[in-house]
Amino acid sequence: MMIYKTCPGIILTSIGEQEYLVTAKNRIQLNDTAAFYWKCLSEGADINKLKEAVRCEYDLEDSEELEQEIQGLIQELLEGQLIQEITK
Repeated sequence: MMIYKTCPGIILTSIGEQEYLVTAKNRIQLNDTAAFYWKCLSEGADINKLKEAVRCEYDLEDSEELEQEIQGLIQELLEGQLIQEITK
């Protein structure tokens, strides 16, 4: 099972009511849900842990749509080199 963790040197910060990921090269604005995902990933999480955390936080049912949303986010973050895979 793959565990995902945020890459070193990338921080989540708030400016006013907005949350941003700050890297050495840029600043990326996040919505509330993406910021929540980031906080979970900063502690190290696999897909199942992310799904459970999101379901509890937002009182959602487990669904194919939720799975696809999480998979899409993970893929985007991996491609952007914002998170890394850790083999457990």
